[in-house]
Amino acid sequence: IYQYTNTPIYQYTNTPFYQYTSKPTMIIGACRVELHLPGNSSLKGKRRLLKPILLRLRREFNLATAEVGHNDFWQSARIAFVTVGNEPGYIHTSLERAIQWIERHHPEVMVVDWEIEIL
Repeated sequence: IYQYTNTPIYQYTNTPFYQYTSKPTMIIGACRVELHLPGNSSLKGKRRLLKPILLRLRREFNLATAEVGHNDFWQSARIAFVTVGNEPGYIHTSLERAIQWIERHHPEVMVVDWEIEIL
């Protein structure tokens, strides 16, 4: 859908220009991941497993990450990560690669379920 806005937009110089838009300029990708932590016996152990994963996802994939559920359960966790961009395909692919990275590089953590949402 192409949209032409004929209304002038004024910048600091008060010079009008006309805005052409062909697609949304900001797309948000959110991913929720359910994890099982077999063999874990304490909340400290859970934190010890999750903290490096979340930090590495931030650094490697430029994602905002957080633990968002199952905070009081020792052997399960729900984490979420989010990214922003202008191409929905690229955002979806980068979130899928992050999930695959968890499965490949952290065998002590089992990915039970995941869901990607593009907003």
